[in-house]
Amino acid sequence: MAGPAALSETSAGLDGLAVSLRGVTKVYDSGVMALGPLDLDVARGEFVSLLGPSGCGKSTALRLVAGLSAPTSGTVLVSRDAGEPRGKHAIGFVFQEPTLMPWATVAGNVALLLDGESDFLLTYAHPNVPLYIDPERFAYRCLGTEAAIPVSIPDAQGNPVHALHPSGPPISYLSYGACSFFGRGLIKLLAERPLPLTTVYENAMSAGLKAMALAGCGVGWIPESLVNNELQSGQLVIAGDPSWHLPTEIRLYRASARCRPAVERFWAAIDDADQRIGNRPPLQLVGAA
Repeated sequence: MAGPAALSETSAGLDGLAVSLRGVTKVYDSGVMALGPLDLDVARGEFVSLLGPSGCGKSTALRLVAGLSAPTSGTVLVSRDAGEPRGKHAIGFVFQEPTLMPWATVAGNVALLLDGESDFLLTYAHPNVPLYIDPERFAYRCLGTEAAIPVSIPDAQGNPVHALHPSGPPISYLSYGACSFFGRGLIKLLAERPLPLTTVYENAMSAGLKAMALAGCGVGWIPESLVNNELQSGQLVIAGDPSWHLPTEIRLYRASARCRPAVERFWAAIDDADQRIGNRPPLQLVGAA
């Protein structure tokens, strides 16, 4: 049996390495083996790409290195500069999709920004999910739009196997749960328009629900950009008309007060890009007052 997991932030024993993973595994509560065992060394200043098919553990490995998740077993060593506070290191992480931390509530994620634990909060926005961010203290930029759409595998005729219908037999439902952004947004939508849903799987991450949808396990509301290829290839089809879509804005929040220079430079680059692209038309969000 593998030994206990360890997550360490130290320069000792790294010998010029920025990151070192030894015998690292990640097993979720469901029993799914998401990664490992993995051995990986990344030298300081080295550029490394992790290649592999969807679901092989690339994102899981990055989350472990960034300290966003803990390994089930093995050792993750991350170098930190002399004088750098413990618990802080120069490892950044950009999600495959705008997302909140799946292990925390929406309020818990917002608190990271409100309490000054993070410089930015990248999140979806929809009236069904109030963020309670004071506009006097925090500014935001809209980076784009996205819609969560209900998808299912098709039958032989190309119709959704798990089509949305207000009555009839139960519909197998792939749920986000009650704490994630899309989970909360869908709770209100489905309360206003009840469906005979039976939850067969729950995962706060869209990628996990997409995998289950592709396996034919049920219908799930997945960000459209995440399933474009599968919709075009016919692996998935839309399971309901546009009234069942959940449109959102993708927003980046920051404190309005002047921040450290790197934050200000990044914010200025966003404004510069907006000026070059031109003003985007406002998104009409369903459910807005």
